[in-house]
Amino acid sequence: MNFQDYQQQLAQCFSSQDPNIQTAAQQANNYTEMLKSGQINKQEYQELLLDMQRSAAIAQSMDQAGYKELLTNVINGLLSLSSLI
Repeated sequence: MNFQDYQQQLAQCFSSQDPNIQTAAQQANNYTEMLKSGQINKQEYQELLLDMQRSAAIAQSMDQAGYKELLTNVINGLLSLSSLI
């Protein structure tokens, strides 16, 4: 998978009724765009995504319709891809 594939999966999270899921997905998407445009480097990107993983906002109330698992998988995938840069 590539960044575009994961961003398409993030788009699925935007349809969630939970604003925490929508916000987390938008954050991950924004960070990916910042990396791609050179606004942040690989290490900053990885740190931001790791912070998202640890945040309580992602862990709480995200069991709705599998979005928590999807978002977690996307973040893990983006982290893996970023290590190849």
